[in-house]
Amino acid sequence: RLVADCSTARVLDAGCADGWLLDALSPRAGFGCDICRYEGFPSRWEFREDDVRNLSYQDECFDVAVASLLLMWFPELDRALRELRRVTRPNGCVVIAIMNPYFYRTGQACDAGDFVIERDLSRPFVIRNHRIAGTVGPFAYYYRPLPTYLNECIRAGLTIEEVADWHVDM
Repeated sequence: RLVADCSTARVLDAGCADGWLLDALSPRAGFGCDICRYEGFPSRWEFREDDVRNLSYQDECFDVAVASLLLMWFPELDRALRELRRVTRPNGCVVIAIMNPYFYRTGQACDAGDFVIERDLSRPFVIRNHRIAGTVGPFAYYYRPLPTYLNECIRAGLTIEEVADWHVDM
């Protein structure tokens, strides 16, 4: 819904994994990049081994750029957002999906009925044995509250048109 009809668009999926999002969007031209190629990435889309913090694409070459569940894996959020802005044409669309911190189990209820916090999300933490693009971690996860993402988007020159949040009933 946030990306709309991509049938005439050039779309970049940064952190594309196995290309599932490009398949779902069915753009006129689909481009995926990730830190390494997933086995089975669809041959109908172009793939580059690339880092979102230093993209090898030309300026303003995409109508839509998507970063889904990508921006939390490195400390240089500002660089990544500036790169997404740089490769997206004027009046194009950058869509960013981040994980809501409520998704993570950060504590548990104790016998007294209190909630005991077991992980401090204000500092990066390492997730061992996590797999990204066929590469197994450890990877550092950089939790950032939503205002940090919004402010960095604005500093990168992006205009925020919509912020969507939804709850998954666990």
